[in-house]
Amino acid sequence: MDRLIKTFRTMYLTWLFLGVCHRRTGSALEARKAFHRGLTLVGEEVARSPRSGYDRSFLAYFCAQLGEPARAESEAAQSLLLSPAQVGPGWMAALTYERLGRRDKALNVLASAPRDLLEDTRRWPEASSLVSDERFLALMASARTSER
Repeated sequence: MDRLIKTFRTMYLTWLFLGVCHRRTGSALEARKAFHRGLTLVGEEVARSPRSGYDRSFLAYFCAQLGEPARAESEAAQSLLLSPAQVGPGWMAALTYERLGRRDKALNVLASAPRDLLEDTRRWPEASSLVSDERFLALMASARTSER
């Protein structure tokens, strides 16, 4: 039963991916609907577990997607404070900052990221501009060098 409850609690991920898919296919209205549904679900999860940096990082991303920049930035910062050692919140915070047009903040978060996280960022369509930035490429090169 606990596993089933956790599955329902993370359903917001499904809505996030659906929203991204709709956005990429040009269905802005459907994307917005999916992001709103995800925002509602993750908001409920954050209300249940307010110290979860992981959930809060997704809340930040939904806010960024829905044009709530002040709230998105605040939630991203809180997620990093609540879960400084977790990779997931950092990655979502970086994507949030990128969505908000705050590339410097996104790169700052990614500066301490492990190489595999940087590689994953390269696979995320919403970060295509970020990963082609010469500063991101320098982070990649630095991460490769530091692993040798």
